[in-house]
Amino acid sequence: MYNEVAAEGSDDDWENSQHTTSAGSKRSAPATSPPASKCVKAIHPATAALSGLSTSMDNFAQAIITALVAPSPSSSPESTCLSAAIQTAMELENSWLTTAEVGALVNLLCEKQAHVDSYLALEKNEDVRREWVSKRLHIL
Repeated sequence: MYNEVAAEGSDDDWENSQHTTSAGSKRSAPATSPPASKCVKAIHPATAALSGLSTSMDNFAQAIITALVAPSPSSSPESTCLSAAIQTAMELENSWLTTAEVGALVNLLCEKQAHVDSYLALEKNEDVRREWVSKRLHIL
């Protein structure tokens, strides 16, 4: 029904398209050849629609996968914040903490993201930051 469509013309039409000269000899029509086949495949509209839908769903699925894939640990925001917190701790706290206490602070920061976030939020307020660090280290 929709799978094949009859090609226009036939082999008989091609043969009849040959011209006869006044001397009665046949000469062929200019650069035409017989049709390769009598049927041409046609795509059903529903098949084309399903194919397009399938492509759209594949693109959507790929977009979801890309969005949900976790970034590598080295590029995660938590890793970047932890690195910044450790660097800040080593720079700001070594003037009043011993090396062992700075090490304990680094371990504390590595335990929970909440510690990293709190420490970085207190970075600019030295008195409050020192009090926060003091209390956290005495808890250990």
